[in-house]
Amino acid sequence: MNHGIRVNKENNNAALYIYSQSYGSSMGKIKSKIDNNSDYFGAAIGSSMKKDQGRIEIHGGHIYAEAREKASELGESGGGAGIGSGRDASGAPVIIYGGNIEARGGDYAAGIGSGCEYLFNDGRNGGQLNIQGGHVEAYGGIDGAGIGGGEDADGGIIEISGGYVYAEGKDYGAGIGGGEAGDGGDVNGDGTVSVADVTLLVNIIIGNEDETSIQNADINGDGTISIADVTALTDIILNESINIMNVVVYGAEGIRFE
Repeated sequence: MNHGIRVNKENNNAALYIYSQSYGSSMGKIKSKIDNNSDYFGAAIGSSMKKDQGRIEIHGGHIYAEAREKASELGESGGGAGIGSGRDASGAPVIIYGGNIEARGGDYAAGIGSGCEYLFNDGRNGGQLNIQGGHVEAYGGIDGAGIGGGEDADGGIIEISGGYVYAEGKDYGAGIGGGEAGDGGDVNGDGTVSVADVTLLVNIIIGNEDETSIQNADINGDGTISIADVTALTDIILNESINIMNVVVYGAEGIRFE
């Protein structure tokens, strides 16, 4: 399927539910890849450009979703997620219960989550992303998170409670979290989430640093920069915010857990 699977919320609150009644090599397969004649800026599985995404649930099957990697060659920057929303579109719940999933984001988009926030820049994010089982691999496009936000988009609400997860951000995108310039934990912008970010965040809170120059300091996304953000950032570093051991995160802001 080379034109993507569209799940645009405006179409009578459209939703997509994928099931597989078999296991192992006999599981059903879906391959959705955006080609040169498709919705360049839409997700491979999810919404079109500027169309808010409907709910997506995956209960099983072999799923391969690849958004168009070089949509920017058309003269505009930004693409859609592998699974999630298209460019300049709001995310919605993506819940994975099982299956073998590989998702690759387009230019400046997340593997699973949101597309690039290119025109509107008004706080869109990856939506609610919940992984409870299965084997999941997610690869962000340029400056996109593996799981979470595309460029300029925040990570959203990400919960991982089961399965095997590999998430790889590209360039300045997080492994899990925000895309470049999106909230996701890398406060000082050095490409890693570490104690140095906690130190800078504390200095921002006590007034020794100008918070207007820091884009990623609101870790918990509540609209303020406070001690609650220090707690949230510490949880990320100590792996308390991801309650599963077999999670591998690799990327510019990524943390690697084995």
